[in-house]
Amino acid sequence: MTSRYSWALVVSASIVALMIAVPLATGSTKTVASSSPTPGNAAAGRPVFIAFCGKCHAMRAVGSKGTLGTNLDQVKVSYARVITAVREGLGGIQAEYEFANKCSPTSDRCLTWVQLDNVAKFVVTASRGPAEINSSPGSP
Repeated sequence: MTSRYSWALVVSASIVALMIAVPLATGSTKTVASSSPTPGNAAAGRPVFIAFCGKCHAMRAVGSKGTLGTNLDQVKVSYARVITAVREGLGGIQAEYEFANKCSPTSDRCLTWVQLDNVAKFVVTASRGPAEINSSPGSP
């Protein structure tokens, strides 16, 4: 039993060593996590942004002039930040959207998870700010 365990440990260590050594030897700097793209379709997210987000957020790319939310022409936001902001709200403003598994049939505030991915992808590609917005509590 001990020799099988030792053998499995040696094989596992060898695999991990190869996973580290091959990218280094080939000059690759991408990690496994960074090589997977974020989900969503920016083109499909544009009309979702216009319908749901543009009333509060300014963004030249769609002609929205909202003043309650973050001006997306002044900040560059991350994909994760958009998802969090829509799901949980930011700066003391509660999220005003429901998601498909919680929506009432008559709700006009209902987003699907695919729409959320799409709008996040659109915002990340269309926002033109100089730097990513910080994630400190209370920031818009």
